[in-house]
Amino acid sequence: MLRLAAFRAVLLITLLTWLGVAAIIHLASLAGNPAVTQAADLLRPQEDCPPPCWQGIRPGSTSSSAGIERLNQMPWITDLSVIQGIVSYDSIVRWAWNQPPNGLDGTRDGRMWTHQGQVYLLELPLKLRLATVWNALGPPDWIELTRSPQQPPAVFLHAYFDAGRLELDGIVECPVSWWRIWMAPVDAQFREEVPLAPAADQTTSLDPCG
Repeated sequence: MLRLAAFRAVLLITLLTWLGVAAIIHLASLAGNPAVTQAADLLRPQEDCPPPCWQGIRPGSTSSSAGIERLNQMPWITDLSVIQGIVSYDSIVRWAWNQPPNGLDGTRDGRMWTHQGQVYLLELPLKLRLATVWNALGPPDWIELTRSPQQPPAVFLHAYFDAGRLELDGIVECPVSWWRIWMAPVDAQFREEVPLAPAADQTTSLDPCG
């Protein structure tokens, strides 16, 4: 679905084409970069755990109790706590990191969201750029830019992999360029609910900063 609202623009074929050019330019510097291997190890689905999946936790399939048990088994997760929603049936499981795997940002908490006893979202803070993940996993299925209300002007970047089940989010300063998108730092969401992908013939040249 294409939303031609004032603060929203979806860039499809044209965006991917230009990012492909940027990828070729930047590929030489990433060749042999251990960060690419680290990103693949961190984000690529396991053979016995189809997406969405991270470390054996599958949003939409894993129960809250099983997800918490799995987190407690990971040696690099510490200070795990559960925050129960007051109004809804949602809960947030938060944790800190103890020497986490490369590619994770150990200074920010990870989060697991649950609803009525089932995991539906995992949020991981990363120390990776879109370029690194692109080289590790291949091109995203689609990319979406949304105007941010913050100052100075910027746009939210959303890159979707695994048919939308892995979402990488970042912020790109205005004016937006393909290079800034390519080099944007991103965080990861493994999600049960898959966003609606725009139709292949729906493209726009709108400037999301405009």
